[in-house]
Amino acid sequence: MSKNINRKKCTIEKTILIMFLVFLLLPFAVLLLWSFSQNWPADSLLPAELGLRGWKYLFSPSGKMLTSLGLSVFISLTVTVLGLILSIPAGKALGLYEFPGKKFVEILLLVPIIIPALTVGMGVHMAFIRFNLTDRLLGVILVQLPLVLALWCPCFCQHLPSLRLKMGRASPGVKSQPPANLSLCNAAFFKPGTGFSGNFNV
Repeated sequence: MSKNINRKKCTIEKTILIMFLVFLLLPFAVLLLWSFSQNWPADSLLPAELGLRGWKYLFSPSGKMLTSLGLSVFISLTVTVLGLILSIPAGKALGLYEFPGKKFVEILLLVPIIIPALTVGMGVHMAFIRFNLTDRLLGVILVQLPLVLALWCPCFCQHLPSLRLKMGRASPGVKSQPPANLSLCNAAFFKPGTGFSGNFNV
């Protein structure tokens, strides 16, 4: 009886895993098929004509693939570093201290997630035009920061109270170490929160 139950359980788990992989990989399969299509009418389920025109352009000198890839990596790293610099102090303040207006600040940080981008997109675009930030590297970085902060600050806000608890349980020998050693200890405690929140960016 128990063997049949375990067998059914394994079958259900495998079915769920297969369904998850299908839903996860299906969009990428469509993109891969789209990259080989030269003519895909809107009323057709499959491309009417296949070819390598897109791939040839991608690897041609006019495609500038390496330049675009390098720029994307640079923007991702810059947004990641700036997000850490801004979200760690903000998460520390929200997670460890009580102050007037704390709930308002927490809600304000979630605004980029709660409010649809289309509702504020035109206003942000007009502001960027006024300050000459459209089609500029700085503008691309700035427009991504609010969403990064909205995702990272709650992560550090939840992680830092446990950091205080761990430091409170630390032995007096650890607490009496020089500031450089304490910074390394803090960096080790920050690693889980940083790794978790870093997955949201790239």
